[in-house]
Parts: sequence; structure tokens; C-alpha cells
Amino acid sequence: MANSGSFLFKELDEAVLKQIARDYTASELAEYSLQSGGLFNTTYKLTLADGRRMILRVGPIRPELLMYYEKDMMAAEAFLFTAMEAAKIPCSHVVATGKVEDRDFMLVDYIDSIPLSAATLSEDQRQRVMAEITDALSRMHQMTGPAYGRVSEVLCGRGHPDWYSHVEYEVITLMDQGRACGSFTAAEAEHIISAVRHCKDALAEVDRPTLCHGDLWGGNILVKEADDGWHLAAIIDLDRALWGDIDFDLRCIWFICEDNYIKPRNDRNRRIRQAIYAMLYFIYEAHVWYLQYNNKIHADNSRRIVLQKATEILRDEIK
Repeated sequence: MANSGSFLFKELDEAVLKQIARDYTASELAEYSLQSGGLFNTTYKLTLADGRRMILRVGPIRPELLMYYEKDMMAAEAFLFTAMEAAKIPCSHVVATGKVEDRDFMLVDYIDSIPLSAATLSEDQRQRVMAEITDALSRMHQMTGPAYGRVSEVLCGRGHPDWYSHVEYEVITLMDQGRACGSFTAAEAEHIISAVRHCKDALAEVDRPTLCHGDLWGGNILVKEADDGWHLAAIIDLDRALWGDIDFDLRCIWFICEDNYIKPRNDRNRRIRQAIYAMLYFIYEAHVWYLQYNNKIHADNSRRIVLQKATEILRDEIK
């Protein structure tokens, strides 16, 4: 079964899928298929009686297992897709959003494409696609927000006046949850929080709340093949987006085009911030593996990396 390793996954009854199609597309559902892939949302490909195809993403069950910013993400994602479309950045087109069985859902037009992570490209094809991805991300990174923090939080009025405040808040909040569920001990949590506070001056240098995707890997970049080769089709899955430091995206542990990206100046404070961001990504990994996907081996490995990075930061070993 798709997503069988996730505690967050639950299929919808066929009758519910038919009702969503009827209510939100003015058409009947002709056929549907459950999609594999991500472990967070439950995803279907819908084919309507009028020939249109759409993707239905349904939010997770068991909200108590979610990170604090994962509870209002689809509204933020719909907001961002609208803004990105206006900026001519290839992305999903939102047809409708709503709620079913106390779970958020989003309907988007189907894009005839495959994830970059599944594409087999020659080196020339790869370089061309990467140039298109870099251009699109560069334009995305020119978008700015009214405050710092997860877009879902900012839209609810819970943004932060500076970048350091957001990073400290995020780490404290995640460590509170980690202590409660047992993924981090109290001593480990304090060690990690101390590493963030140790870097306050470097984090406070960020002076522009840039739109960051927050989950930039090949599965969230769609590509399509045309007569003249492969091209970028869309940037998708912005549900974890935030207003912050561009390096938060560039330091993503899964980032797919760092070698092609024009980077800001390379100084020690920037490297300190990058070390914090790398630590953050492994905190997310530890959380989802421990709580959401029940894989203690991966969770423990991520936790060890987090603690190692925190120690390096506190020892001023970032050169």
C-alpha cells in the first residue's frame, strides 16, 4: 500500500472522492488512482468525466504528531502558488481548497511531467534543466514577506520581527515536542538551543525576509520532455515554505542545484548560519522519522548528527 510506513496516511472512501469532484469541479469523477511518493499527504490522481485531470492532496491524520508549522500549511501553499503564478514562476495551479473529514485538502491541475528525481538525463540535458530551475528559484527568492517565519504562521499573524527570533522560536518549539515524545532528552534539547543562541549575532545579520521553499529536493521539481529535450515543468509542494534567509534553501540537505546557483558572499557568519540550517534540517528528519514514520534507526542517526553539529557550533569549529 502506498505510504504504508507513515502514521499520517489514510485513504478516503470512493464516495468522498466523488463528492469532492462534484462539489469543486462541476464534473463527475470518472476514475482515480492513489499516488505513491510523499509520506505526509495522501494523494490521488483524478480523471473527470469532462476529460480534465487533477491532483488531490489530502492532509494528514493524527495532528498531534505534526510539527508546529505543519497544521495550517495548505492555505499558505495556495497563497504562494497564486503569488508565484503572478510572477510567471512555473508551479501548481490551484483549483480549490477545502476540508474533508477534518483534514485540509487541495485540488490542483495535473501537470503531465515526472519528478526530477525520477528523470534520466544526459549531462547536456541536465545542465539545461538546471539552468531553468536556477532561473525559477532565483525569481522565487526575489519575493519577500511582511515578517520572518513559516508562511503558514505569518498568515495567521504569528510572524517574527527578525530572523534570529524565528530560528530560536522554531528550535525551542521543536525541542519542547522532542522532550515530550522522547526523541531528544532535556539535556540534548538544551545543548541544541544553546547552539542557536550562540549564533545570535550571525543570524541577526539577515535583513530581508526572502521566500524560501523549505523542501528543495528532486521530488518537488517536475520536469517534462518536449521535442527539443527536457524542461522545467513546475516547482511544487511549498507547504513548508518560510520567509527567511536564502541560505536556508541553499543549505537544504537535499538541495538539487547548488553548484549552479549564484551565492552571496562567503564569510564566516554566513558559514555559521549555514551550519545552523544544516542542524535544523536534521532536527526535522529526527522528528519525522521518530514520530511520523516510526523508524527509530533513521531517527537516532539524525539525532546524532544534530548533536554533533551543535557541539561543533558551540566549540566555534565553524571556520
